[in-house]
Amino acid sequence: MKPLKKKIEDLVKEEEIRWVLFRRATEDLDLSNEDLLVLEEVREKVWKEEKKSLGL
Repeated sequence: MKPLKKKIEDLVKEEEIRWVLFRRATEDLDLSNEDLLVLEEVREKVWKEEKKSLGL
């Protein structure tokens, strides 16, 4: 069970890092709220697919 827990913890950390980088990038690009909503939808869609591929 430990390897699964470690894998989940690693994925959570990775997602947190991706989110920080995403926020920084959007601030640097000075995107509108509409752009941010579209990007967030895409990010969520990709994350759902990633979870499926990892069996989470």
